[in-house]
Amino acid sequence: LSLLLLSPAPFWMWFPLRFILTAAITVLFVVSEFWINATALDHNRGLIMGIYATILSLGYALGPAVVAIFGSASAVPLVIAVAALLFAAIPVTLAGGFVPKVEGRPSHRFVALLMVAPAATLAALVFGFGESTMFTFMALWGTRNDMTEASAALLITMAGLGNLLFQIPIGLVADRANRTLALAICGLIGFAGAALLPLALGTTWMVFAVVFVWGGLSAGVYTGGLTQLGARFSGADLASANGLFIMLYALGMLAGPAVGGIALDTWPVFGLPWAIAAFFGLYAAFAFVRWAYTKLSE
Repeated sequence: LSLLLLSPAPFWMWFPLRFILTAAITVLFVVSEFWINATALDHNRGLIMGIYATILSLGYALGPAVVAIFGSASAVPLVIAVAALLFAAIPVTLAGGFVPKVEGRPSHRFVALLMVAPAATLAALVFGFGESTMFTFMALWGTRNDMTEASAALLITMAGLGNLLFQIPIGLVADRANRTLALAICGLIGFAGAALLPLALGTTWMVFAVVFVWGGLSAGVYTGGLTQLGARFSGADLASANGLFIMLYALGMLAGPAVGGIALDTWPVFGLPWAIAAFFGLYAAFAFVRWAYTKLSE
């Protein structure tokens, strides 16, 4: 309804409508991720979350492609978006007994969940920061560093392709390895890829390769974080943890472009990628310490 009202609404109405639209989509995020996590079995939870993250990445890739093909002035992208939401409602309506039940109250306070599983919950903050900064400024970073407009635009495509192709393999690894260690390694790759990106400038295929691998493997913090939440919590606690996860993801998305924009203006070559690298590096260090502490405690 919010999407349908955007076109005929006066300009000032776009802001409340956009707020309502985002709130509704956020509920879809929280409830769907809880649903998938609650019904997945522990031995293949990583695979299931990898499939989910792959489909999510496909949606992120198709949306801008539809706008690019038909143009922002066309009504076709709006019709496709509304149709997608209505289509998604069909399996939900028919789900019946597959809907997980939430009984009782959470055993942890909402913010306390951050202390119970910090590596898993903070993964959303880091991914939100890195993803929003990359998708907002990566093409601009390319053009400011002598890449053609077409090549710079393809940087976002390469990151999206990496994200699309690596999530299921990451999920399979998460099912077989220590999940906190897997998060730490994905964070380390996020740090290394962003830090090395300026050094690849001047060779287009090398920049594309770094962005492809970096974009795909660093996104594993999101898949791995969701997988660890499902292994750590259940019932009402899992529902609350998913809510916190999405809230931190949104916080990262708010902070990322603000920090990235300042970094890009201050230091055009190194500022943007190194700001992202710093964020991933801090998370990787924390996750490694958390993993080592857990191993020593055993």
